[in-house]
Order: sequence, then structure tokens, then C-alpha cells
Amino acid sequence: MANEHSGHRERMRKRLSENGALSFRDHELLEMLLYYSIPRVNTNMMAHNLLDKFGDICGVLNADERELTKIDGIGQNSAYAIKTVAGIVGRYIMCENEITNAFSDPEMLGRYLTGIFVGEAHEKLYALILNQKGKIVDKACVATGAVNFVNLPVRKIADLAVIQGATHVVLAHNHPNGCAMPSAEDVRLTLNVKETLSMLGINLLEHFVISGNRYQLIIRSGYNGMKI
Repeated sequence: MANEHSGHRERMRKRLSENGALSFRDHELLEMLLYYSIPRVNTNMMAHNLLDKFGDICGVLNADERELTKIDGIGQNSAYAIKTVAGIVGRYIMCENEITNAFSDPEMLGRYLTGIFVGEAHEKLYALILNQKGKIVDKACVATGAVNFVNLPVRKIADLAVIQGATHVVLAHNHPNGCAMPSAEDVRLTLNVKETLSMLGINLLEHFVISGNRYQLIIRSGYNGMKI
């Protein structure tokens, strides 16, 4: 039985090498990923259970670690493996869309930003600091969880820009497992932050709302001040 199971894994790896990932169904890719954290056990049913619980591979990668470990057979090591893959996918998206010279329009930046939130199960707010030519010189998570104007660290955002000698800021936050449509509170918050940063000599170029590979812009006209 052990030899037969080992042979199955080797056949799956050979198939991946020869035919690529597109030759696999979603549950088969997850099954193979679990090989590296669960030796000598059939991981096929676990892969199916992950998809049944979280809907698709995106849902699995974005799931909270604690929720992942509620699936029978999925321990902490497997949850770490899944979240590590999510992080790699996010970095790949960012690398693919990063422009060496500058982000010259919000669409380019929006595609880049979707990579930051791959694997994020909770709402987070990021601040990106851009120089006059639109190049990102710094980025940081400045808030976690539901954000409102009272607990938003506007001073911290401004300090990030001042330290880098930049005057342009882009904000981005995610709607986990939701839609990218900005809420009325998102719009109100953005306008308040833009006004506050403006008094500090900082230009809020844009605020993106991200959900999966979709994004929406709140300001839309902020790039008019860029010197591209």
C-alpha cells in the first residue's frame, strides 16, 4: 500500500513537470501542495474538503490560518504551507506589475496593489509613499481591522512621506471576501484624510479598495499633480 501511494505521488510530480499546472484540476494542485507538509498520507480528500469549505483556490489562500486548521487533517504546518504559497503568489503579482521607473497611471498601480493583499483574511490599510516621478519609495501597513478616522494614524502616514522626502501618498485597503465597491464610510474617510494630509504638505493621490483581483478608486483625479 505504501509503495502504491508513493507511486501515485511520483506520477503526479512527473505530470506536473511534463504538462504544467494547467493540466491539473484545483483539488489536485492542493493535494500536491499538501504532500510537503503531510508525508505518507492520502491528501486528496483534504484538498476536496478545503475547496468545499472555502469555495476555490483563492478562498483557500485567503483563509485565516485558524479556519484552515479546522479542516480534518490540516495541521499548523499545512496552514503555514498554504499561507506561504499565498505570500509567494502576492509577491509574484507585485513583481510582474512593478515598473522600474514609475507608476504613471492608477490602473498600473491597482494591478500592483492586488498582490499586496493575496492571502489576507483580515482588513488592512497600507500606505505607499511615491516620489515626484511616481516611483514607490516606501510602503507599510498602517492599520489592521475595521478602520475609521479616529484611529487612523494620519501622522504616521505623513511621517513616512517626510522621512523619504516625498510628498505623494497612496492608500489601499482590502475588503476580504467581499466586493471592491467603496462604502460611504470609505469615501468620507478618504476625503477627511486627504484634507488633513494636505495641511501637512502631503498629497493623497488615491485610495484603492481591493477585493481579490478587483479594485476600485475613490479619488480618481489625484494623479493630475504628478510630474511623470
